[in-house]
Formats: sequence, structure tokens, C-alpha cells
Amino acid sequence: MAVQRPAFAPRPAQRVPVLGLCSSSALSMVFRTAVCWVLGRVSIRSSRRKIFRLGFLEREPFPCLGGINRSSVVTGSFWCENLDDTAGEFDASIQSPCGDTEFDELLWLPAAEFLISPPVPNRNLQLFVLRTIRDALVSAMLIENLANMHSQGSNVRIPTLILFKSECWSQGLGGDSAAYTLQITYQIEDQHGNAMSGAALLGGVAVAESFSNYTGNLAVQPGPPWEYGTENGIQSNGTFVDNLSAGGLPPTFTRSGGFFQEFNSGGIIGGVPFFQPMMIEGLGPTTSILNDVLGPNNVTTNGIGVGTNPETMCPN
Repeated sequence: MAVQRPAFAPRPAQRVPVLGLCSSSALSMVFRTAVCWVLGRVSIRSSRRKIFRLGFLEREPFPCLGGINRSSVVTGSFWCENLDDTAGEFDASIQSPCGDTEFDELLWLPAAEFLISPPVPNRNLQLFVLRTIRDALVSAMLIENLANMHSQGSNVRIPTLILFKSECWSQGLGGDSAAYTLQITYQIEDQHGNAMSGAALLGGVAVAESFSNYTGNLAVQPGPPWEYGTENGIQSNGTFVDNLSAGGLPPTFTRSGGFFQEFNSGGIIGGVPFFQPMMIEGLGPTTSILNDVLGPNNVTTNGIGVGTNPETMCPN
């Protein structure tokens, strides 16, 4: 006998067969819930399909009408269905009789399969996905900025790239940090890869950094934006220096870890405000996000660093 799913029962995105339970009015809801959970665990464990989410029961119990308990990982509700049933029906003659049983009370099912979290993507995969998204954002924002500045002609130049120029290292209480510090010099370039310099092109422009996806015990935060014409900001030749340090007070207290680093330019060009995510050149393949790894005695960016070579120390 085929019985249709009740109108209120949503179609599950994933179905797990659960042993049938014929409930009666004499059974308390607590007892029925307990038995349903035990039988559900046994059946879930034997299922070919694993659930990797917490589940719960919903709605009040319905009378025993025959069928097979079924489960939805989307709504957390249980009702009757055959695993091989694709038409939304079940055959009570094939499976043991049960009731379409659902509960309003929020009941967490402690079955092991429900307590397993989805696997976390590894860091390289996270970086790949984020770079793909940000690469598209760089292009989209450039198109929008060029459209907004069309009145300035086709020769408008927007700070879109930064080019790695050089790097050196310092360490000790005499520097910005007692921990190892990597100082990287970047050159600002326009959308065509041409260097930008001077107040005519960079006046009113600033470059800011942002960090994400921290690991380790780092407590560093992005520094203030590099503004054109300031002592520690964008210089007249279009360069600026980024200092990367894990912080801490080695060897007594050390910090280490990593984060993803991005750069954005913004400000006003020809009287038109703009915001432009930037690409980075010269540290491996051109990219929109850097993978920085920081420790008490070394810092690398996209796997590139200078170590503690005395010849690459920063001048005092």
C-alpha cells in the first residue's frame, strides 16, 4: 500500500532510512523519543549515506499509520520513506509498520554521525578560492572605476598593481619590533603596469592593507594606510615600505603564525572618488592575495624571504 507524504512534510535533500516504530497513545512522548533515537542510530549507522550535521526532531507525534521513518538533514524532521523511493511514497508492506512521527520540541540527536563536522578545506584550497574571487573583484572594480572617470579621457590611470622592488630584514630592540621584521618595498603601478609617481598622479591617493585567515598565536593588525606625501607613506617616486613582524619579545615570549594579506588603493583621482583592489607582482606569479608566514626569526611572503643573511640586513 502506497501512502503519500503528509502535506506539511518537506522533501528531504538527503534521506536516511530509520527503523519503523509503531507508537501508541499509551506511550509517553519521552519514551517514544528515546526508542526512536535508539532505532534511528542503528539504522543510520547501517546506511550508505552519512549525515554530517546536527539533527533534531520536530512537531507533535502522529498516530501509528504504517510506513518507515525518514529523516531530513535540512529541517531535522523525521517521517516515513523508503531509501529507494524517489516519488515521495513508501510501501508499508515492504517495511515494518511505523507512524509518521514528528516533534515540536527541539531534541538533539547525539548519534555519532550527527556530531561530525564537515571537513575544513586545507589552507591552500582556501587561498585558491579566495584568490579566484578577488581576481574577479579586481577586474570588476577597475571596469567600474574607468566608467566613473570616463570624463577624464582614455588616459586616466588608476593605481591597480604594486610591484615588489626589494626587501631587507632587521631584528632587535633598536628596530620597530624585538622580533624579526621583514621590510618590503613596493612600487605603485597603474592598470597597464606602468609605474606611477608624483603628486599629479598620486596626490590624494592612499594604499591600505588587510589581513584574514590568521593561524598561530599572532596578534598583529594592519597598519595605518600609506598616504601620499607623508613620511612613512607613499613617497614621491611612488614607493612605500611594508613592515611585517610576528611581534612578541623573543626569546622570552614568541609569536608565530600566518595570514592572508591584501592591498587596496583609494582616494580621489580628478575629483572622482575611487576604491580599487590591487594585484601584487614580483612575489611569484601575479596574485591578489599574499600568503604571509611569520615567526620570531624569519618572515616569508608567498614563500619568499631573505632569512638572516647579513648582506640583506636593512641599513640602520
